[in-house]
Amino acid sequence: MDLKQTAARTVKLVGALTVIALFFVYVLQHSTLITVSPDSVRFMHFWQRNADQFTSDGRSAEGALKAVYYSFKASNAYDLNRGRLLQVLIYGIDAFTRWTLPSPMLNVWMMLVLLVNAAMVAWVSTSALRDADVRLNVFCLGWCVLMTSSVVISPVMLLILYGKYLWVTPVLAFFAARRPLIKAGWLAIAPFTDELGLFAMLGIVSLWVIQYVLASRERGASTRRSPLYCLARACCLGSLASLTVLFVFFGVMSVVLGVGADAFRGFVYGGAKQAALPTGGWWSVLHALLWQGEVMVLGLPLAHRVITTTIGTAVFATILAGVWKRGQAVPCSGMEEPSRLDDRIQEWLGDEKCFFYTFWMAMLLFVGLIVLPGRGLDLTHYSYPAAAVLAVLFITALVDVWPAKAIYVALVTVLAVHLSLLPRAMATTTKSLESYLFTDSSVTKEDISAIKRSVMELREQGHSAFFDTFNN
Repeated sequence: MDLKQTAARTVKLVGALTVIALFFVYVLQHSTLITVSPDSVRFMHFWQRNADQFTSDGRSAEGALKAVYYSFKASNAYDLNRGRLLQVLIYGIDAFTRWTLPSPMLNVWMMLVLLVNAAMVAWVSTSALRDADVRLNVFCLGWCVLMTSSVVISPVMLLILYGKYLWVTPVLAFFAARRPLIKAGWLAIAPFTDELGLFAMLGIVSLWVIQYVLASRERGASTRRSPLYCLARACCLGSLASLTVLFVFFGVMSVVLGVGADAFRGFVYGGAKQAALPTGGWWSVLHALLWQGEVMVLGLPLAHRVITTTIGTAVFATILAGVWKRGQAVPCSGMEEPSRLDDRIQEWLGDEKCFFYTFWMAMLLFVGLIVLPGRGLDLTHYSYPAAAVLAVLFITALVDVWPAKAIYVALVTVLAVHLSLLPRAMATTTKSLESYLFTDSSVTKEDISAIKRSVMELREQGHSAFFDTFNN
């Protein structure tokens, strides 16, 4: 690669980062609501309380270990024993570094997580492009598109370090990694980010075991069972493997943090109940997913059913076209009976791209059944999982179905729409956050702003009239 080519690629990456940086600056300067979430206050308090105890005990090595352990234990208990230890760790890092930031409300860690997630979505989704320059072009455009959507505005306005953002990172890193040991490491981290990370690990393990069991069958037609038997056996072993991993996860949580059996029962029973009977019915799930497609393309919802249905349907039609095209390309090599269903599924899961499609489609269904119905149509952190999964599938399908020039036109158009509608997207996101934060109508954002000003006075001047009056 010559110097001219290297310089051109550097310019493209710098240009993409410049667009993203300007987006963050605009949101921070024009937002009418920048505050901290109630949960964040609690998590920070756990770390601060134990840090104070560590300081008063003389700053010993044993005291440091105790402070970290009790912070993890208290945070996990407050978080209903869901095992989101990576989230707790980032809260700890944030608690000890926030004083160095130019603004106490700057959600720098989540902004970095979102930046990395968007880059990994764009990188993993473009793996089928063999031309390095074409891949870089699509990567940069996709990166900018993903970082200028309204689902990214929420964590800039609201200081919250949430597992719903974190689980995407190790799962995408698993698919990006090439060495088995590195893949296994990322997969082991995933369940400690969020329930979605745990389900992602269970899904990957189950699909891999199903493919392995089907690939291990004898090929002779005279010695094989019926296709339904082979599939049932593979699915049962895949489910058993996932259940074993689930037991191991909660066993580790029980030994390390004293989590009881109620957490395991709640995860299994609660998840199964919500999946079977989603809040609002199955139509609400479909509508929420179509709505997410609209948000991805326009950057925000326009609250018009025809627009939502049209754009959402187009997004899913593109995804299904990508799945169909990849399925047509899967070879039937080595099959004595290509028409057998178990042979076709084994070949499908044995193909890396088909395995990728299957996993992310399953994740989209899971997010639609478990996460979206409970929150309705909002633009807070609860919308991010569906947005991230849909982006992975959509960009992958674009790469598989459309020619490079058409992809450029589509992504540039979407980016232009995102930027032109940014003020409206910020207003819509602010309404979602206000609905999330101010469920009690007696509390308003003006009250929160008054407290924020008082905190800033206390930070800068050492005293505040509001807190002096309150304390006295």
